[in-house]
Amino acid sequence: MSDEFDYAKLLIVRNKFLCCVPVGEIGLKEHLKGISWTDQALLLDSTVNSVLLQEYPVRISYQKAFLKLLIQVLEQNCDEVHDIVYDTYCVLLNTVDEAKYSYKHYCIEDRVITLKENRNFISEGTTGLCSWQAALALSEYCLINKHHLQRRTVLELGAGVGLVGITVALHCQPRAIYLTDCHPKVLAVLAENVSLNLTANPHTITPDSIDTHTVKQVDSSAQRVPLNCHTVKETVSARFDSIPTGNSSQLEHRRESDNRYTVKETVSARFDSIPVANSPAPSPHTITETLRRCGFDSSVRESPYCHTVKDAVQQQVQLERASNTSDKCVRKLDDSKFDQKFDSSSCVLVHTVRATDTRVCVLNLPWESVDDIECCSRIVPDLILAADVVYDSSVFQPLCATVKYFVNSNAKCQVIFACTERNTSTLNEFMKLLETNHFNIRELSPPESKYFYWSTEIPIRFFTVTAL
Repeated sequence: MSDEFDYAKLLIVRNKFLCCVPVGEIGLKEHLKGISWTDQALLLDSTVNSVLLQEYPVRISYQKAFLKLLIQVLEQNCDEVHDIVYDTYCVLLNTVDEAKYSYKHYCIEDRVITLKENRNFISEGTTGLCSWQAALALSEYCLINKHHLQRRTVLELGAGVGLVGITVALHCQPRAIYLTDCHPKVLAVLAENVSLNLTANPHTITPDSIDTHTVKQVDSSAQRVPLNCHTVKETVSARFDSIPTGNSSQLEHRRESDNRYTVKETVSARFDSIPVANSPAPSPHTITETLRRCGFDSSVRESPYCHTVKDAVQQQVQLERASNTSDKCVRKLDDSKFDQKFDSSSCVLVHTVRATDTRVCVLNLPWESVDDIECCSRIVPDLILAADVVYDSSVFQPLCATVKYFVNSNAKCQVIFACTERNTSTLNEFMKLLETNHFNIRELSPPESKYFYWSTEIPIRFFTVTAL
C-alpha cells in the first residue's frame, strides 16, 4: 500500500458515503490524493461494494453519482484507475432504482446506526419518513453531552425514523427513552429501525475498520453473518468471489512485485485467524414468522400488502373488527414482551438494551390527545428532545401543550429544541408562545460536527426550555 496515503481520510470518505452526504461535499479530490491502484479497490470495498450495503443498500442513484465523481477524480489525479471502479459503475448504470425506501448508515466509534428512510422528503402525507438536518445536529449534541443523559428518562417528540432516539439509546445510557410520533407510516418505520438497531447483535451492522496492515481489517467482535453463511470467512469469501478483479495475471504481477496479496486472499487470510461465534438463528422470511417471533398470535394473517409488523397488526385489527370481534384484538400481544404500564393501543414497541438496561419504547403520541392517552401520565421525563418540529404554526398550540403537560410532571425537566431556521418569524412565533406559557428560554451554541454531517447553509439553532 502507498506509504504516502492517509487512511484516516479514506475512513472519512467511507463514513460520509454511508450516510449519503452530497457527493460534492465529501471532498474526494482532497481526501484521495496519493491513493494507489490497490487502495482504490479498498475504497470500493468500503463503500459501494461493502458487505453492509448488500442487505441495507443506500440509494442506487446516490451510488451512481458517487462513482461518477470518483472516476473523474481518479482519472485526473492517478496514473491508473482500477478496473473494478469501471466495472462497478457499469453494473450500477444498468441497475434500475425503483425502491421507495433505502438506508443510511451512521458510523459512531465502533458501531453503526442503520436507518431505513424514504427517498423523498415528503411522502405518504408526512415529512417524518427521513432524517432532517436538525436531527443530525441534535444527535451530535447528545453524544457530546451524553454524561448528562446517563440514567435519566428521556422523551423524544416527533422522533421520525429514529436517529436521535436510537443514538441516545445506544450511546448515552439513559434509564429509559420514549420515541414518539403519531403518523402510522412513520411509527411503522420507526419501530422497524429500533428493532434493526437494538434487537439484533449490536455488532452485526458494524462495517469493517481499516488500517495500513491489511486490505480489510475486521474486529473479531464486529462480524456480520448473513442468512446463507455460517462463518465470517464464508461470508467474506462469498462476497469477494462475486467481485470482478480484472486481469488475474496483472494482479499476480502486482502481488509479486509489491509483496501484497489480492483483496480476496488478504481477507481470507485475515478471517482464517478469527474465532467465529455460533451463528445466530436465521431471520424470519415472512410477516407471519416475524409476528410469531414478536409474540403475536399465530392466527395473524400474512398479506402481500404488509411490509412491516405494524402493517400486519393494523390489517389484522381491521379484519377482526369487520367480523364483529372485540376492538381490543391488539391485545393478542404477548404481555411478557411489553411493559405492563402501557396499553398496546399506544405502545408500538418496547425493547431493553441488555448492556445498559435501557428501556426503549416507541409510542403513538398525537400532541392533540396527550391528555387522553393513559400511559402519558406514567411518563416522568428528565429531558425532552425535539428536532425540526417547529415549522408549522398550526401545530404550535398542541406542541406547547404537550411540552407543558410533561414539564408539569417534573419541575426540573429540561427541553431541548433543535430548529432549522427556515423562517425566522415562524421560529420567533413559537418562542413567544412558550414565553406566554411561562417557560424560560435560553439559546445554546450548536455542536461541532464529528460523527454526523449536516448542512450549515441554513442555520440550526438550539434552545433549552425550562419551567419558570
